[in-house]
Amino acid sequence: MSYKGVYLTAAFAYSKGAMVYHVAREMFDSDGAYPTYNFMQLQDGWSRWSPENPNATHPQPMYGGNNNAHKASSRYLEDASYLRLRNVTLGYNIPTAITDAWKLSSLSAYIAVDNLFTITDYSGLDPEAALNGNNSSPYPLPRRISLGVNLSF
Repeated sequence: MSYKGVYLTAAFAYSKGAMVYHVAREMFDSDGAYPTYNFMQLQDGWSRWSPENPNATHPQPMYGGNNNAHKASSRYLEDASYLRLRNVTLGYNIPTAITDAWKLSSLSAYIAVDNLFTITDYSGLDPEAALNGNNSSPYPLPRRISLGVNLSF
């Protein structure tokens, strides 16, 4: 979009319906088999088994493990659907009357932000990385803010 020299661009990325096996959950979302690791906080709608809650999404944690419930399981499959605002740029094109006086073809200034937000239910750091086979990365995508000037002679 542009209006009177001001322009705004936005780039989105999305994926819908892909399922990923979240391997890190075998350690952090376990049955107590790895007592030296921190347990992940249960997401909304998840619960631990108890006699009062036999249809829970997660086993009861027991020191040393609960019947190998931490091993490969379909409960570690997650929907990795997401919507990400990959880039948004706001800029201003200097009017031609000014650029002509300065003997320039064009001049503009802008601010750009990368990875402003991601909407997802995936419990890992980056659903896009998980879709590409790296769901155990300790680092999410960085948010970058750039200021710039485009100058043409």
